[in-house]
Amino acid sequence: MKSFAEWVSDWKSSSISNCEKFTLTSQTSSALVYTLKCSVSLSEDLINEGYDFVLMARLQSDPIERRFSLYRQMSGGRFLVGLRVLNSEKIILMKSLLKENICFWKEDVSVDEENNFDAIKEYLNERENEIEGAELSRESEEVAVYISGYVAKKLRKRLSCTDCNNIMKSVNSTDIEDGYLKILNRGGLLVPCNAIINFCSKSFAILDSVQDLLLLYASNNIRESAENILNRYSPSTTFACQSHKLTARKWACRTISNIFLNNEQKISTSSIRKDDIKSFKKQQIEKRK
Repeated sequence: MKSFAEWVSDWKSSSISNCEKFTLTSQTSSALVYTLKCSVSLSEDLINEGYDFVLMARLQSDPIERRFSLYRQMSGGRFLVGLRVLNSEKIILMKSLLKENICFWKEDVSVDEENNFDAIKEYLNERENEIEGAELSRESEEVAVYISGYVAKKLRKRLSCTDCNNIMKSVNSTDIEDGYLKILNRGGLLVPCNAIINFCSKSFAILDSVQDLLLLYASNNIRESAENILNRYSPSTTFACQSHKLTARKWACRTISNIFLNNEQKISTSSIRKDDIKSFKKQQIEKRK
């Protein structure tokens, strides 16, 4: 397989004139070379780990390709299926239940998952000290200052209150002496007040410290759970007038949650404290009994 991959590479690089229609396209040849090399490397790793056999025919992506083919068919033949995947997956699940002659409209076949904020309250209490002490690094704080200006701009537009507009904007635009905001600012960016800066920085630190819980217990209602966590643990600072302080806090939590979840690419099971999760689940099962 290694020799074949090298031969394909040499064949493609030779570029014989007037023979283009008898050769592979650059995409096909590259994919073939990568597939061959990856298969060889994976086989070597498995054999070195102690496996006696490697079933090469199983090293393929046909199952996932068939799945996405169903998604595309159920989305009107579109290549980019987008958010329709969620609904398509539910329909495929119901079809599989019907094939097994399960009357899912009569029986409770829902997966027993804890997907709301109530399910993680107890675990949040166990990590309360960690959450309250969460802080951003110096570099992350500078980015949070820039995002705080965006949050303040959104709140000012939503509330349309003169008093709130005056409170949310920094009186002296030179308060931010250095950092990310100053680098990007060309005179048109909004410099937020210190209250919003502190609120946003702390909120991002809190969400970063509980992202493993959001992944495990709030997979279906992750945004709502993130908002509830911020409402519970974020600083009780005021950055709006008395009439709009609660509304401003609510929309600030929602905006920050959306920004964090839309841009956070590190949410993965690798960050989950597995021992803590196992012990917590065991406690929950014992309580139910």
